[in-house]
Amino acid sequence: MHNNRGITMLALVITIVILLLLAAVTIQLTLGNDGIIAKSTDARIKQAKTELIDTARVEYSTLNMRATANDKEPPTPEMVLEQQGFLSRYNIVGENITDKNGNVIATKEEVLNSLRRNSITSPSSTVETQEQQTPVAEEDKDKMILKLRVTAEEKDIYFGAMGDTKTYYPIKIDYGNGTTDNILDFNGGKKVKYPRGEYIIKVEEPEYFTMGGRIKQLLGEGAEVEIVKWGKIREKNEENYIQIDNVSKIHEPEPDKIPVIYRNAKFSTMPEWLYSKKVTSKVMSKIRYNANLTEIPKDIFKNCVNAENFAESFLGCTNIQQIPEELFKYNTKAKIFKAIFYECSKITEIPKDLFRYNEDVRKIEGSFASCTAIMEIPEELFKYNTKLESVNWTFSGCVGITEIPENLFKHNGNIRDFSITFRGCHNITTVPKDLFKNNIHARYFTYTFENCVNLTTIPEELFKYNVNTEKFAYTFLRCTKLRNIPDRLISYNIRVKDVSQMFNGCKELQVIPNEILDCVNNVEQRGGLIKAIFKNCTAASNYNSLPQDMR
Repeated sequence: MHNNRGITMLALVITIVILLLLAAVTIQLTLGNDGIIAKSTDARIKQAKTELIDTARVEYSTLNMRATANDKEPPTPEMVLEQQGFLSRYNIVGENITDKNGNVIATKEEVLNSLRRNSITSPSSTVETQEQQTPVAEEDKDKMILKLRVTAEEKDIYFGAMGDTKTYYPIKIDYGNGTTDNILDFNGGKKVKYPRGEYIIKVEEPEYFTMGGRIKQLLGEGAEVEIVKWGKIREKNEENYIQIDNVSKIHEPEPDKIPVIYRNAKFSTMPEWLYSKKVTSKVMSKIRYNANLTEIPKDIFKNCVNAENFAESFLGCTNIQQIPEELFKYNTKAKIFKAIFYECSKITEIPKDLFRYNEDVRKIEGSFASCTAIMEIPEELFKYNTKLESVNWTFSGCVGITEIPENLFKHNGNIRDFSITFRGCHNITTVPKDLFKNNIHARYFTYTFENCVNLTTIPEELFKYNVNTEKFAYTFLRCTKLRNIPDRLISYNIRVKDVSQMFNGCKELQVIPNEILDCVNNVEQRGGLIKAIFKNCTAASNYNSLPQDMR
């Protein structure tokens, strides 16, 4: 018996006990009160509650701004629970609030208490009002009031409309220097000389109004303007042209439905409440070339729940360094993002979820053009923008970008226009072969890769699926390191009407394939444009044999 080998009963019992203990620990870690499943469930519940309270706050903000705009009493938190925007996402069941699947998220009292603690303060209580700065007479209460401070020896200030005015109302203005005027020459405006000093300027119910430099000329240094009071501005269905140069301070929120252009602004801090009254506005204001602005308040557009057009929001603000990740979170009706960060040369990163909530957007054009410090494009940047139609000019001049994500446009089957998208991206060396694979409705690739001076290769299937494309004009203009053109690059694009100057300046091309020449001839036979398609491609072995109109 001593020579038998096998497991003893004692060892078996010990093994079973150990296995039972391990099983108990595993079950506890998974199913216990602090287990993985419980923690995961808790996280989902907390996330749902956070979204619920955020929705309630947005609805309250909307109600509050409407009340302020109409001089009515502030809303009560309870009114939020009756709003269509809230009820479209949640149900009120007794004392609880549930999602549309009947899952309880929070009690009514929890949500109402949150609104009571965090209810939006009326802008008038947080803004230094104009009465504290400059006394306003009763007869001036509806006038725009501006404080001009001239620090130069003398400064020429232009007043007028200086745009496509289509107005019948004269601009009635008190220049603050003892003279008044009715401006009728809207395009030419009126020049007023101001010696060093301070002046209070009053404008009576303008429809269009500009103050500063001549049309395309900035006012320059030596003068600053404070907006003391907006007063009443005649509404023109958001087609007003209100432009003021050198604004250093703003004392109250902008009026709803009146877009404003700030040129060469001087304020370094953007008031968080600046757009708080723009609840029904569709067109947002523009801040152009404010070199002092370093930061964008993350909730600056929070109340702008109906905004559709964000063109030039921060154009040329060269010292902004960061884009808030949820900057456009509440702007679910946005349709146009054009040149929003154009020439913001210190921005280094694009948040991947920047456009996460803008599912109706149609145009994202020039948004990051000349943002020279950006090094990378997030692959999921446009993931949720399935209605996107144009990315014209979007990354033009982004010289820091070295790579284009292959799936960047994977979810954007409706894009028509890729013109100028990567023009001047000097450090891109290759293009992913499936970059445009899902963009079957693409029409225009004009200037798309112009001046990508380090681009060395083009995938043969790059445009294979873009069967509706009409224009390849200037697509690879001045791609000076490109040595070869794939034989079948444009063989699939039978609707092309314009290939003029497509490869102009590609001076290192070794040969121009016969199949490409056949495609070009087909374009010409269909009445399309082929002029100078291979101009200056003098290194190609068959360059001199090309027809004159191709070179």
